[in-house]
Amino acid sequence: MDVQIALPGDRWIVVDSKTIFNHYVQYFNAQDPKEKETFLSEHVKDVKKTIKDLSSKKYYKKFQAQGDKVQPDYTLMFVYPESALLAAVEADPEILNEAWKNNIALVSATSLMSTLKMVSKLWDIDKQHEYMDDLKEDILKLVEKFNDFLVNFARAENAVANAADAVKVARGHIDGNRGAFLPVAQRIVDIYEVPLTKDNARLLKRMNYDYTGHKGKGQTPPKELPPAAENGLFG
Repeated sequence: MDVQIALPGDRWIVVDSKTIFNHYVQYFNAQDPKEKETFLSEHVKDVKKTIKDLSSKKYYKKFQAQGDKVQPDYTLMFVYPESALLAAVEADPEILNEAWKNNIALVSATSLMSTLKMVSKLWDIDKQHEYMDDLKEDILKLVEKFNDFLVNFARAENAVANAADAVKVARGHIDGNRGAFLPVAQRIVDIYEVPLTKDNARLLKRMNYDYTGHKGKGQTPPKELPPAAENGLFG
């Protein structure tokens, strides 16, 4: 095992480099077509044997010995030079399927770089998912806070509505009918005038209360004033 490549989700890929294929060198240097064919056939056998040997190494046991619970997904069998891999695959295309069945991927310099770039992209995607998970938590917290606000606002709105109803009832006691405070007070000041101060008169006018503390027309006060009127009970 030459290199361990970590993947998201506690997965691994192992890279095992195989660079010496003597029969391929003989195939490459041979001039006689029959010799080339023979050496190529032996080269294919060498690659297949290497695949079986690599599969028998059971790298997952080494991971377990290190405390890792998950075994490597695949082992990348790196073949150099690239032409050695291409020659074997062209001579026997089934060699790729045989490798896959043993959880081994045959790679050259070019395909290894592509694989490493893909691994890098996987990590980028994993980080984006992690960011989205954090964002999801923030959104859920925001919605939860909004729900609390909505409930409290509804309670406050209900309290304001109840207060408005209470004010309406209270105002009815003040100027609602003949038995309310203002009509009674007005009948009293029609006889015993008890003027309001300027500030109080201004406030009552702003609140639309029809009361000034002055007696109405045509009313004649008695000769003696009740003590309550002299003390300014309504002023």
